[in-house]
Amino acid sequence: LEKAKRLGKSTGLVSDTRITHATPAAFASHVYHRNQENDIAEQLVEDRQVDVMLSGGLRHFLPQNIAEDKNAQKEVKPIVGDLPMVSVRKDHRNLLMEALSTGYDVCTNKKCLEKAGDKILGLFTSSEMPNSIIVDNTRTDPKRTIPTLREMTESALDRLNKNPQGIFLMVEGGQIDWAGHKIGRAHV
Repeated sequence: LEKAKRLGKSTGLVSDTRITHATPAAFASHVYHRNQENDIAEQLVEDRQVDVMLSGGLRHFLPQNIAEDKNAQKEVKPIVGDLPMVSVRKDHRNLLMEALSTGYDVCTNKKCLEKAGDKILGLFTSSEMPNSIIVDNTRTDPKRTIPTLREMTESALDRLNKNPQGIFLMVEGGQIDWAGHKIGRAHV
């Protein structure tokens, strides 16, 4: 991803896990361990190497005190809508507001994704995205607010393909891996 950016390409990460999870993080951060998801979130926002980021993981972008801080809640409520305002951060950094201040459109629902600009941080769930069974059961529901992996991928391609220098896009259907982990543990 960094090499693609140096070559002038547009870059994107799309995942049905969390944007801070192992695979997206491997393409856009430098940490010692995959569990350093708060550090990964910081690097994603600070480095601004990734033009389009679409996944789950909102809890890694909200300040530690979001549950008690009424001012912080008021600041992010128009962005997060009905998503739970929970945080797993150990500091008071509000990475959503930092992303906005560096030029990202920040979206937490499908409608916002459809209207956002070309530089976007889309965090559609507090943690991982819904699994494929839930997605299949709600695909035609007009009240559905969370985009599918396909919708996120198409949205990323629409934005990134505007660059005549080309693109780098990593798309991960990572929950198939999670299902394999669960099956493996069940038989051990």
